[in-house]
Amino acid sequence: MASVGLCLALGCAVLALDARPQFRTRVLPVALSAILFALGARTIRRNQDWRDTFTLAKASLAVSPHSMLMNSLVARELMARGDARQAVPLLEEASRQEPTKARFHVLLGAAYYS
Repeated sequence: MASVGLCLALGCAVLALDARPQFRTRVLPVALSAILFALGARTIRRNQDWRDTFTLAKASLAVSPHSMLMNSLVARELMARGDARQAVPLLEEASRQEPTKARFHVLLGAAYYS
């Protein structure tokens, strides 16, 4: 939803600049090309994170370290790979974020048991 607002604001800015002939011929093509290049490069970089669930969850966790969902996803993947020791702090964080969700406590117990 945040990108929808950004796209609307950018569209309004382009329309405002398009009304001025000096911007239409000089600034607008250069600015739009730079924006498209930057967004394209970011998309290509982000596509590498979509290799598998673990890679995507770790990349998302780096941006949102307190995300209940990403902490639990990374922890589940770590446990599936046999690394319960690293899963424990992630599950503790997920349990702190949602203390009423039993599944995080069950997973945390399983990680401690492992």
